[in-house]
Amino acid sequence: MEERAPHIPVLLHTVSFWAKLHEGCKAIDATIGFGGHASELLKSLGSDGRYLGIDKDVVAVKYCSQEFANDQRVIVVSGQFSQIETIARENDFANVDMVLFDLGVSSFQLDNPKYGLSFTSDEPLDMRIGVNGPNAAAVINTWDAGKLRELFTENGVEKANRIISSIIETRSKHHISTTKELVDLIENAAGRTSKIHPATKIFQALRIEANDEINELKSGLENALQLLKVGGRLLVISFHSGEDQMVKDFMKQESSGCICPPEYPVCKCDHKASIKILTAKPIVPDTDEVRSNPRSRSAKLRVAEKI
Repeated sequence: MEERAPHIPVLLHTVSFWAKLHEGCKAIDATIGFGGHASELLKSLGSDGRYLGIDKDVVAVKYCSQEFANDQRVIVVSGQFSQIETIARENDFANVDMVLFDLGVSSFQLDNPKYGLSFTSDEPLDMRIGVNGPNAAAVINTWDAGKLRELFTENGVEKANRIISSIIETRSKHHISTTKELVDLIENAAGRTSKIHPATKIFQALRIEANDEINELKSGLENALQLLKVGGRLLVISFHSGEDQMVKDFMKQESSGCICPPEYPVCKCDHKASIKILTAKPIVPDTDEVRSNPRSRSAKLRVAEKI
């Protein structure tokens, strides 16, 4: 299956090592994608294991439904992170041994013009993946300068003011509707000063906004804690500094006892640690993986265990 899958999973064997799955385990793959991690993790589950794959992309769900159609251990369902707990309980996946989140977009999604995620070709400026609501074009054409500045600076966009000024000037003349229009505008405003294309972080920021990824991730992480059994593991692969920081902060909070402000003389929150962090620093791909799959270069894996 992996040879035909339109995506190369990152940190494949590293994920398998940290998942610590064994025969009879129940696992949830919150972003099954095209089944790369699933194919590897299923090797550990034996005949009695069970695997729930969830994805918001209906193309990925259809693909995996076909690929795993003959594997009775696997259930594939369409859904968002915010729906994980409901989906899991409906399919008898409470008290699971692992929940995996792979937050990156797949190579298939990046390369397929229907998604409008790539700045290397001319595509509709959409970026939504299995969701309704305003797309990336709506953000670019309707948000005021202040909101755009907040979005771009939060995502580390350099020369954001120049780019925003160019966006506002351009959209006053005509609607910005394609990826090429936006890329040309960014290049003209920001120039090319490094190997990383100046549109990279802007496209990433727009994709995150169009899919409400930050709120969905927060909800998904909270869902995962409710579903894990004691000793079960939470694995999260992120590709964006903001997402990684959110995962780091979430794990730090949930691994702590009292989270009251330091000026409180006594605890008022009654917060109790629910996980222990297993990776003091995020695990990243080695040079061989980055060489064979350059899109893996920004991947970071964090792991925690339910206590």
